[in-house]
Amino acid sequence: MAEAWQAHPFGFPNAFLGLIAEPVVIAIAVASLGGVRFPRWFMLSAQVVYTLGLVFAYWLFTQSMFVIGALCPWCLLVTVSTTLVFASLTHVNIRDGNLPLPPRLQRWARDTIAADIDAIGTVAWLVLLAAAILAKYGTALFA
Repeated sequence: MAEAWQAHPFGFPNAFLGLIAEPVVIAIAVASLGGVRFPRWFMLSAQVVYTLGLVFAYWLFTQSMFVIGALCPWCLLVTVSTTLVFASLTHVNIRDGNLPLPPRLQRWARDTIAADIDAIGTVAWLVLLAAAILAKYGTALFA
């Protein structure tokens, strides 16, 4: 899998992206837990950048699963963790009104997160991913 062009589409190993991005994500999370309130522009920028990261993670997932035909534990961990961080960041940005949404959509989104429907949706999505992996590789996983 490391020999495939998908392992380094930018000319360096994909792992370098994680080595650069994840410490930033962790620093933002720790600062937020410590009570830091980042400006709206910063959180909106984080949402945009992490959305691009999510798209890239799922592109890599589909490439490994359907094109290369092999899954690596590291790739699966990145896909799951990226999904969870994206869901959490989106939750916070909706709650704090950082996303430029129309008022009606903003109210619906806030009601959705207040009822924990976003968490249920995230878990359902991850279960769906696991089911897809089991459907494609089930016999090989347990052989």
